[in-house]
Amino acid sequence: MRCPKCGSRDDKVIDSRQSRDSSSIRRRRECLKCEYRFTTYEEIERSDLRVVKRDRTHEPFDRRKLAASIAKAFEKRSTSLLTLEDTVDEIVHELETSGRLRLRRIPPLDHTIFQPLRNMVAFKEEFPYLRTDSGQLFEFNRDWLHAAITRAADEAGYPSWWLTDHVTESIAFYLHLRNDESVVAFSQLSQTVRYVLKAIGYKEIVPFFAPAPPPICISLLDVAFHAGAGYELAFFDLLEKRINSLIEIGADNLQLCSLQACVKHLRGVKTWTRACDALREEIVCFVRERLTSAIDPTVARVDCSLR
Repeated sequence: MRCPKCGSRDDKVIDSRQSRDSSSIRRRRECLKCEYRFTTYEEIERSDLRVVKRDRTHEPFDRRKLAASIAKAFEKRSTSLLTLEDTVDEIVHELETSGRLRLRRIPPLDHTIFQPLRNMVAFKEEFPYLRTDSGQLFEFNRDWLHAAITRAADEAGYPSWWLTDHVTESIAFYLHLRNDESVVAFSQLSQTVRYVLKAIGYKEIVPFFAPAPPPICISLLDVAFHAGAGYELAFFDLLEKRINSLIEIGADNLQLCSLQACVKHLRGVKTWTRACDALREEIVCFVRERLTSAIDPTVARVDCSLR
């Protein structure tokens, strides 16, 4: 290998390490002329995997571009180089085993193949994510917790409970102290709230504190990207599966966002047309019908907003 510093072709390998899935080998080399150390990678070339850019042009998937983008995103965080490399390995392995030949450039945090990035850092505000037993991730929301505690107190006979704000802020402060952790179990948060209620002498509220997960945001644009431009039937099928899976885990508050961008993508247009109006109305009616048919009449209704 040519030394990136002096250009000499004489070097020696001082360390070799396989990736976790054994799909690539990282070699640490030292130039015999100037003693400069550099890293090289040996991996299988995948010429069949391509990226579909926003302007619909194609380009070969490049692991180095992915690694450089992730390194740029984490340059102001105390994240080790080894952790970043392992994350890239995990994402590349997911791509290679997915059976897909084309990838679409979409917002990374909305895409399932970028799940490893969610596990590395809490992205929004200063709170970690909450994870249910099913593995679904949620963002902590003070209003959601306040409403859950208020509801429990009301059912226990304490309408307009005067300590609701205090307990909510105490739990928020507790999560803030744990912001070095990227994920906290939803069940652990619930147990902490129950412990606080007992500690302040209101254990009678504990049996009524059984909150559903926080509001869940579904990116319709994300679903549309998965389906592909023009594949409206695939879009409706994927959306129905997503809604049903969330209702099954007890979600009672859904937020469906990016409706306008979703419609434009499915129609394959850049400006809004009458056909977009028709598709938008069809999506709204579809969501309303699916929520009505999927909900058990004996349980509480599901709140859903489209924007």
